[in-house]
Amino acid sequence: MKRELLKKGERAALKITLVVGAVSVLKIVTGLLTGSLVLLSDGFHSATDLLSTLTAFLGLKIAGKKPNKQFAFGFYKAENLATLVVGVLIFWVSLSFFKEGYLKLFEISQLKLPLAAFLVAFVAIGVDFFSYRFLKKAAKETNAKSLLANALDKRNDIFSSSLVFLSVGLSVWQIPYVEGLATIVIASLLLKVAFGAIKEGILSLLDAAPESNQIKEIQEAILAVNGIEDCFDLKLRQSGPFLTGDVKVGVRKQIDVTRAHDLVDKIEKKLERKFSQIDSIVVHVEPFRSEFNHLCLPIEQKKGLESKLALTFARACFFLFVNLEGKRIKGFYFLKNPFTKTKIKTSLRVVELLVEQKSEILLTPQIGEIAFLALKQNLFDIFQTKQKTAQKAIDAFLKKELKELKQSTKKEK
Repeated sequence: MKRELLKKGERAALKITLVVGAVSVLKIVTGLLTGSLVLLSDGFHSATDLLSTLTAFLGLKIAGKKPNKQFAFGFYKAENLATLVVGVLIFWVSLSFFKEGYLKLFEISQLKLPLAAFLVAFVAIGVDFFSYRFLKKAAKETNAKSLLANALDKRNDIFSSSLVFLSVGLSVWQIPYVEGLATIVIASLLLKVAFGAIKEGILSLLDAAPESNQIKEIQEAILAVNGIEDCFDLKLRQSGPFLTGDVKVGVRKQIDVTRAHDLVDKIEKKLERKFSQIDSIVVHVEPFRSEFNHLCLPIEQKKGLESKLALTFARACFFLFVNLEGKRIKGFYFLKNPFTKTKIKTSLRVVELLVEQKSEILLTPQIGEIAFLALKQNLFDIFQTKQKTAQKAIDAFLKKELKELKQSTKKEK
């Protein structure tokens, strides 16, 4: 998938390289034939664009190479380096245009074949608009920063080509200062793009963190994985068009190594599905300790905390959910069991109900094999209680008098 994105970026850069090359030659030749200095300068400006687009293409080409012993993490940074090179080239061109624009303030252009200059300037506007839309779409699909830098450059080229078009028209009337002012405006636009590309390239090469919104979205996706209690120390860095990094997740200490490994696999697969720009994230599993617990108890009737416990788990009329902070009850609520009369997959449906409530601890007198295995699969801690009421069962749990079940209390018929 990642190789395909890089190949797609390469093809986009190559196509625009060919188009820009053709327009550059057309501008330069027309500028020489008509004597339009601003069109000639814009032609060389486009030629510099050709060089920057070619640099982006080469950067993506190198980034697509497979890792080797010397570069174990791949060549993705080549794309970031290309972005920086593009920015420096545009910066150099902008300074050159500032100088040329200042000198042209004191000259009046003499145009030959003005109609040809008009037509070429008009065609250049259309080509720049098409190139901007094409590169912007390709940058969005591939997350290639060098393509985005070129797209922004093309957006400014639309304005610069429009200024050239206007300048050619006014030059026919021999209005002074026109070419000089137009060139200085073009140089200013280029300078802004240059600073943006240089900043992006340097930050990526220095492993600067991406936008905070992106970090938040990734954290939310990780926390949505059942069994993950906490997500912290998420560190991301830009590596070419992709993101790499590491994160720590908190899981309950009762989880064994195999189950923890399964959770890591779930996280990695989910992030790969949801975020195409992620290349790899190393997940570190840490023991999670919290003062908060969300208990669940099967109940016969709703009588507050004095409710009697149901002797059967899946056929209980109600479930009582209790929020604990340390040894204090912060609140509770009841949920009616809609599956008491269900004949097929009753236990599994009840387990799904408990999972939806984000509960993680079950206190019950009895539990069947299917329900037990399903709850364990969803990382529940299951305790057997012989107390008659919910309050007494909770008190026994807080005093650590209840036995944690390692298997079901009864076999399924």
